[in-house]
Amino acid sequence: MQNPLISIIVPIYKVETYIKKCVDSILNQTYKNLEVILVDDGSPDNCGNICDEYSLIDSRVKTIHKKNGGLSSARNAGLDIACGEYIGFIDSDDWIESDMYESLYKTITERKADISVCGRYIVEEGRITTISDTEEVYVFTKQEALSQLVLDEHDGIKNFAWDKLYKKELFETIRYPEGKYYEDIFTTYKLFSMCNLIAEIKSPKYYYLLREDSICGSNTPSKRYDYYKANMECLEYIKKTEPELSDMCERQLFNRLHFCLNDILVLDYKKNEFTNEVEEILNKLIENATYLKENKKMGLKQKASLTFIAKHPKLYASIYPKHKENKIKIKHIVKPVIPGRIINKIESYKEFEQGYKETNYLYEIDKDKNHIFLIGTPHHGNLGDQAIVYAENKILEDNFKDHKIIEITTFELKNHLKSLKMNVKKGDVFALHGGGNLGDEYYWEEEGRRTIIDGFKDYKIIMFPQSIYFKDTENGKKEFEKTKLIYNQHKNLTMIAREETSYKVMKEAFPSNNVILTPDIVMYLNKSFPRYERKGALLSLRKDREGVLTLQQKDEINNMVQSNFDKVIITDTVAECKGSENEVLEYMINVNQREKELNKKWDQFKKVEVVITDRLHGMVFCAITSTPCIVIANYNHKVKDTYAWLKNLNYIKFVNSIEEIPLLIKELKNVQIKAYDNAFALKNYDKILEIIRN
Repeated sequence: MQNPLISIIVPIYKVETYIKKCVDSILNQTYKNLEVILVDDGSPDNCGNICDEYSLIDSRVKTIHKKNGGLSSARNAGLDIACGEYIGFIDSDDWIESDMYESLYKTITERKADISVCGRYIVEEGRITTISDTEEVYVFTKQEALSQLVLDEHDGIKNFAWDKLYKKELFETIRYPEGKYYEDIFTTYKLFSMCNLIAEIKSPKYYYLLREDSICGSNTPSKRYDYYKANMECLEYIKKTEPELSDMCERQLFNRLHFCLNDILVLDYKKNEFTNEVEEILNKLIENATYLKENKKMGLKQKASLTFIAKHPKLYASIYPKHKENKIKIKHIVKPVIPGRIINKIESYKEFEQGYKETNYLYEIDKDKNHIFLIGTPHHGNLGDQAIVYAENKILEDNFKDHKIIEITTFELKNHLKSLKMNVKKGDVFALHGGGNLGDEYYWEEEGRRTIIDGFKDYKIIMFPQSIYFKDTENGKKEFEKTKLIYNQHKNLTMIAREETSYKVMKEAFPSNNVILTPDIVMYLNKSFPRYERKGALLSLRKDREGVLTLQQKDEINNMVQSNFDKVIITDTVAECKGSENEVLEYMINVNQREKELNKKWDQFKKVEVVITDRLHGMVFCAITSTPCIVIANYNHKVKDTYAWLKNLNYIKFVNSIEEIPLLIKELKNVQIKAYDNAFALKNYDKILEIIRN
């Protein structure tokens, strides 16, 4: 029996650069019974012709050409001809995962919901981020879902039209408001109010591209007024139909009206084209003033601002934009006069205090337990670094079940500093994230370590296995001296080298610290199972500053592999994907995504006969997955010295020259693999555990 038809509506206007990636991602869905409605909204570029080409190539595609009327008009035109039992929307500069509509359909039917919602990726400045990535499904009643729209929290359900699948009957009496911005806010609450259940999958399936030249990228008084109207309609309706949400609505109403008022006052300053709109918003705030001031969840600052507006609305409207303008002028006058270090101190203090407000709650949970603070972990897409923190967490969780582990990324460290200082207690341990970044190459990582070592001299600090490399340059020498000075002043710091060269450098440079030698912490893991049938080869070669292979050498290696295998995968241990016009985008992997992304990469390695890599963790991934590997030296000692721990594995081969590769391919294709045994590593890691326990 065929699945029901899903109609996907794509409004199109001036997106010639992006449209093919968008439409291709829809046509490549694992859910095949689709009607794809491309609405050319009078686009002046080549978009209309591209739409017609798709209509000829794939019978599922229908194209509408219409006079430009805006996003709502285009969506409505698609809704008017849609034949599907379900409706979806995609913005034409975005793209989607291949299983998005299969996942949404499965969720909406299994959970007997009227709307299903998926997670989203944000694509900005060459990077892809997401808030969460779990396979969990949450089911909300109408009231619970509406409360999510009211709160509008970063990780909650949003008003967006495009991350959802809708039963078509919801649109029988509903259309998007034409000629308005923020059409989603005007509409989504109406759709939710007609539902019994809304189901949400947290797994991200939608890639939302943030562009400066998009509709959302600019700000005008007209847009802000529409934002005010949309929120007024939405929140007033929810207050009326869901009385239990009244307090929540009132608080949000003030926040959004106040925000719109201030923005319009500044944007319309000295033009006076929106005086009626300003008066309308002021009157609405005054009308709600008494009730809002009695709301216990309103902050003092909010109440003070509201009191001033209620008593002196015209004065507020007059002085606020002047105040903002003067503030900017004063900043421009004062900034060159005040020394940079003072400005930096002021900014740091603000961040320090704001960070405390945002993070202190984490330390309130299980506060009676001793803590292990795992500091300086990554939020980027390098899977080698992600594997390191995954293994660090594993070894700590396996051996210190009576401790609470708090992981803090390098990116978040500033936000946590006051919370750490206020909550650290005797018996707590700081564990600094390991890897190959102890040096001047990755300065921001080293700055984070120095901050902790210098700021917490009375506490035990252990640095997970690291490689050290400060360049032999004036700056490299200067930074090395700084590191030596700060580290040697800490009397309870243990540094762990992950290979012999780093061990010797650390022993000489840090005589006041305890220095030990163990393997890279990822060798703690054993990912040999489950086993898969192996076919073909995989190339994982560096494209960053640590790579030494030329393009010609990479081509030679590729030719060697192509002549020995029918199937060749070219990949990297950095999580990436291609955006429009083949732009390479890096995934910024968060804690929730980490295990999933690592398992995907490890499974990819386990399905090939041979891996050729110049990446340290490409080699280590092969070791822990029992995958035959040829590893090529890079510009420093890291790879060669780490190989010393693995040289007894008969399926890992190290080469200094690419000429050695063809013979080793033949050898490894016939090797009888001895499955990875991490016993050698565990013996060494006992030293780490002993130091933490003592």
